[in-house]
Amino acid sequence: MEAGANGKGTRENPAGNITYILTNNASANDVINVKPGTYSTTIGETFPLNLTHPDITLTATEGPSATIINGTGNTWGIYVTASDITINDFTIINTTTGIYLGGSNDHTITNNTISNPSNVGILLRTSNRNTIAGNTISNTHFGVYAYSSGKTMIAGNTIAHTEDGIYLLHPDENNTIYGNVMKQCGIVLFGSSVSFTSQRIAENNTVNGKPVYYYKNQDMQGASIPSDAGQVILGNVTGLTIKDVNVSGGSVGILLGYSSNITITGNMITTNTEEGIYLVGSSGNMIVSNTLTDNSDGIVLEEASGNTITENTITNNPWYGVYLCGYTNGNTIANNSITSNMDGIRLLHSINTTVAGNTISSNTGDGILLYASNNTTITGNTITSNLNNGIWMWDSSLNNTIRSNHITSNEYGVYVYAGSDNVFTENIISENADGMYLSGSSEHNRVYRNNFLGNSHNAWDEGTGNTFNSSTIGNYWDDYTGEDTDGDGIGETPYDVPPSGGSRDYLPVVEPNNIVDSEPPTLTVTAPTEPAINASSVTVEWTGSDNLGIHYYMMRKDGDSWTKLGITTIYFFAGLSEGSHTIDVKAYDIAGNTNTKSVTFTIDVTGPSIEITSPDDGATLDETMVRVVWSASDDVSGIDRCRIQLDGGAWLPLSTATTSYEFEELSEEVHTVRVRVIDKAGNSAEDTLTFTVDTGFLGLGLSLEYVAAIGGGILVMIVTSVLLGIFLVRHLGDPLQLWGVLYHARLKALRTTIATSLQHLLRMHDRKTTRIQNRVEATVDELGTRLEGSLRNEDKHALINLVRETFYILGKRFDVTWKKTWTVGEFMSTLIERAGPAYANLLEEGYRHYEELLYAERAEWRETFQAIHHVLVKMTEKLRANPSSPTER
Repeated sequence: MEAGANGKGTRENPAGNITYILTNNASANDVINVKPGTYSTTIGETFPLNLTHPDITLTATEGPSATIINGTGNTWGIYVTASDITINDFTIINTTTGIYLGGSNDHTITNNTISNPSNVGILLRTSNRNTIAGNTISNTHFGVYAYSSGKTMIAGNTIAHTEDGIYLLHPDENNTIYGNVMKQCGIVLFGSSVSFTSQRIAENNTVNGKPVYYYKNQDMQGASIPSDAGQVILGNVTGLTIKDVNVSGGSVGILLGYSSNITITGNMITTNTEEGIYLVGSSGNMIVSNTLTDNSDGIVLEEASGNTITENTITNNPWYGVYLCGYTNGNTIANNSITSNMDGIRLLHSINTTVAGNTISSNTGDGILLYASNNTTITGNTITSNLNNGIWMWDSSLNNTIRSNHITSNEYGVYVYAGSDNVFTENIISENADGMYLSGSSEHNRVYRNNFLGNSHNAWDEGTGNTFNSSTIGNYWDDYTGEDTDGDGIGETPYDVPPSGGSRDYLPVVEPNNIVDSEPPTLTVTAPTEPAINASSVTVEWTGSDNLGIHYYMMRKDGDSWTKLGITTIYFFAGLSEGSHTIDVKAYDIAGNTNTKSVTFTIDVTGPSIEITSPDDGATLDETMVRVVWSASDDVSGIDRCRIQLDGGAWLPLSTATTSYEFEELSEEVHTVRVRVIDKAGNSAEDTLTFTVDTGFLGLGLSLEYVAAIGGGILVMIVTSVLLGIFLVRHLGDPLQLWGVLYHARLKALRTTIATSLQHLLRMHDRKTTRIQNRVEATVDELGTRLEGSLRNEDKHALINLVRETFYILGKRFDVTWKKTWTVGEFMSTLIERAGPAYANLLEEGYRHYEELLYAERAEWRETFQAIHHVLVKMTEKLRANPSSPTER
């Protein structure tokens, strides 16, 4: 059916407005072709246009430029509550929300132009499996806003001049954001970890012509964000560096969700409509030396812990310079310049925060605001010329320490509203309209050893139980008129803190407190503790403390220039060269006292060298006592220890200087010896030796290799006896003596010798088979145990070696000895051939899984290891049921 400007919308009289057709004519599976024109209340349209029947297509026949839906300005344009709706080719103007999709699924919204809605261009609420493509949305708060929606494709849209281009709030999984062009806006994710880790956001999305980089569920240690980033979004990422990028003019410049150990440094982050840097659920991150100007907020941390914000320039953000909210814990804000924002630093429901060494000035609200925040340390800051309060504490902010700050030229220097059990000491509170105000609900605060200078009113206390001196000293008040008659520096009469009848400073000092500290801070370097390290990267950690508080730390490597770090106590070095390095750490306190500590270590990423020099590899030895000799060296950190192993058994520890080992009473068979050396950095190397012990046919034992020789021995002895008998017949003339000689003198002895040797051979074979069977089962059990626990990437190599060891022991079971020139494939081919049809299928399956394992991703290799283990278990069960064949015996 068709919609036009007049008529009823029937097939006989097709022209009619959209409202009439949707209300009176439309039903499921209809296609409504809308002719060119402007559809507004002037032709009888009623807004919003409600689509309540499923599977309806609403399409403009001549495209967006010719077909305009003009709303009333205070409601939705098109309101969809049925599923399978298609809307395309319209221009929608003068609405609060252009298109609303609520509680319904499987929509297609394409090629629409939505201009100047007061709130949202396209709004999805619990709506799944939609396609939002090719639309143009501009000049609104949200371009596309998806709440609790999933499996939706948002692709190829142009979104310009909106606060948030694409906003996913508590989204379900598998939304795809692809090929969108965003100008003066970007992408925002908000919600749980699933919100950050289950989306698909392609790099071909652009913010102001630059790509959006989205990474999730990765350890990216040592990697860096490309310098052309338009926006950075991380979900469950560790170890990445975001350095020297310009992420400006979007929504959120850098967005971290549930990520850790990220370094954000040296970036230019300006004119974003939301936060410059936003962290949620993230810990242990470093935000260092960035410039954040003209964003809505500079830096925001929510539900975040253990992060450090230091050495940043944060200015002209109309809301907050630094904002911590949502029960943050243990964060540090140090040595930043925070100016000309609304509030310099705002702490909301935060605990254990350190605010130190910052310059906080010319903010239009408060310098530092604490709301229901506890155990905060505010020390060494310069808080000046803020329009309202230098420090404002309210709504049950408890147990905070405000120490050694210079608080000057604010409306109120310190304003405490409903704050209790806080300590104010060694501060200079000067040139404020009011130095300190304690409201009626403020209790048990302690104020001592401060200097109140040049304030219009020094202090006002309406609270309960607040004290203005310690047991030994009070404050300096520039309007104190009492005298010090005994010369102890303390006035003889108390200082009354207004209003009258309120608190008193019973120990006021008559000269300004000397807030000068000559005691250096304490400093201890706690890591690394190893003298040698087998990696090119090192994390240096330290602890420091000071009676007035640490102001900042500096660090240098190998005598280079010093780098200022703020008050972080950890620093990561990458790309260190081999050899010795010395790291110096220097601590500064607020008074400028210093302490320096150093740590020296050796970087050694090159393994030691080792070579077994005796006996020769592959040798056959006629002694059961064998001395193995080797030479080993390490040029960087030196050899730390040696180990030796016989036939896959336990490793025997040896002293560093040992270069030989003697094995005694070795069995007559093939033996494998491995010698491993480890250097002081933990690098290792090993060499392998294979030899055979064989003392001879009539010696103490009979090896399997001589079984074939027994028949030859029998023939030789018979021939010898016959020749001797012929000699006797010719000389003695009696044939009967020949038989007697043959039977009694030779064949009887020969028969006894052969029988004894064969019995010994069988006993040795059975013992060897049992021993090998036990070793196979032990290694298979070890593999199974390892697979039951948690596995890391670095475990893969050790598990592969364990699988190889099992194949090697199976080789001994079938008399296949590893040759140094062989590949694993050549060894397995020989083993499969020697083992015969009974075992070939299992061995072939195991080797196939082994080859898959070499190239498997982490998500796959655990499953592949389990498949190999399953094969090896079946192999051991089969070997146990058939310990040896009649042919082998």
